[in-house]
Amino acid sequence: MRTLNSINQNVEDAYVKREALLKMPISVLPEQKLADQYVGYFERTGESKSLFEKAKRYFPDGIQHHNTYVSPYPIFIKGGCGSKVFDVEGNTYLDFTMGAGAQLFGYASEHYEQVWQTLATDRFSLFHHPEELELAEKVNAFMPLVESIKFFQSGTEAVKAAIRLARAYQKRDLVVKISGSYHGWMSPTIRDIRQPGVGDLYMSGVPKAEANLCLTVPANDLSALQKTIRKRSRKIAAVIVELPGPESGRIPIYPDFVHEIQRLCRKHKILFILDEVVTGFRLAKGGAQAVYDLQPDLTILGKVLGGGTSLSAVGGHRDFIQYFSRDVTQTVRGRAVFVGGTMAANRVSTMMGLATLQAIEENDPYNTLDQKAQKMVDRLNSLFDSAGFPFFAYHFGSIVQIELVAWPSKFSWSRIFDFQKRLSSVHQYQLFLQSQGILSLSGTRFFLSTAHTDEDLNHLINAYRKLLELIPTK
Repeated sequence: MRTLNSINQNVEDAYVKREALLKMPISVLPEQKLADQYVGYFERTGESKSLFEKAKRYFPDGIQHHNTYVSPYPIFIKGGCGSKVFDVEGNTYLDFTMGAGAQLFGYASEHYEQVWQTLATDRFSLFHHPEELELAEKVNAFMPLVESIKFFQSGTEAVKAAIRLARAYQKRDLVVKISGSYHGWMSPTIRDIRQPGVGDLYMSGVPKAEANLCLTVPANDLSALQKTIRKRSRKIAAVIVELPGPESGRIPIYPDFVHEIQRLCRKHKILFILDEVVTGFRLAKGGAQAVYDLQPDLTILGKVLGGGTSLSAVGGHRDFIQYFSRDVTQTVRGRAVFVGGTMAANRVSTMMGLATLQAIEENDPYNTLDQKAQKMVDRLNSLFDSAGFPFFAYHFGSIVQIELVAWPSKFSWSRIFDFQKRLSSVHQYQLFLQSQGILSLSGTRFFLSTAHTDEDLNHLINAYRKLLELIPTK
């Protein structure tokens, strides 16, 4: 497990390199060279193109998932095993999306064989079952602060429930988040998502009065944080934070900054919510709160919790989680928040989650994952340096960020063409890597699993070497 000093240095290095990259011209791949590269790729993936044309009749934009879509059409996946996935035509891809980080042990892992064997013969219904209790006990063993837990189906749903709980408990309405953070698509935290400064760009359909219940502060801006909380402390129900920073560390947060958030929350009796949908059981057995030495009031879990299935949760002290009580007398007193969900804590998801945590307990994969990520980062940075490009990679545990196009610290409509050019370049890189059999989230975010091998890393390095060879040097 990394120390706070090493995390601090990691964040500092990332910002220094990003500033240097921002000063450089955007590296655009020549269209003709790309066209030559893509001939074979388009021939191999014709069935995915046909399915996409059909999907456009039924789905908005022809897709159900944003981050894995790559223009001109997405790859339709049929199955997966280990670190690989296979499309409908049998083409193999090295996958670094890992279900947006949900797959810690890769696809079709042996750790889940017993689950599928059981479910194949043991029919289940939507009633109480032992596995939900066993999973709760295991989560508590890994995260002692999660004394009590309420299961949901998605990260977005759990965030919404946590915020409602905080408001009911505090009798306050405002929520503070870090600019650029994504805490699901529900209001009000959809304000200022992904890129700091976009403000209400994604808030269509959200009443202005509700939108204004979310306050944002820039990452690592202690002055803005202190001013916001000091000014509105009696109206703020909670501060919600994701680590290692917005977009899984694309905008990394200094440890001192998040500790100041926690201190201010304690001082002003504001609930401190840690969004561990991505980091829970991925950064460490005890999640980001163990790595950063934090004591959140509420913890939001997802992704790894369900072993790749639909499961999320809100956990914390019993006094807080008891607000999800079905007791009408508590509701009348304003001490309960009504929540529900037909598939919440369903047996498939809880059995997969329990198998995942048992595998973590038995194998303790974190040192191995961290070493894999460090090797990946070292080899990529060595490649970038030797080729003379200011690109760079860094990681937090098994989450790797690769920067070929640096983003300004804040979005500005006056620089919209610059942003569009950067976005276009990112899409170019992502499509090229996909043509080389490499899948990632948005072309910049890579999640490692225990199934990734040195051979996989060699494949990745060779793909990036080919990409660099296409970039004009003058």
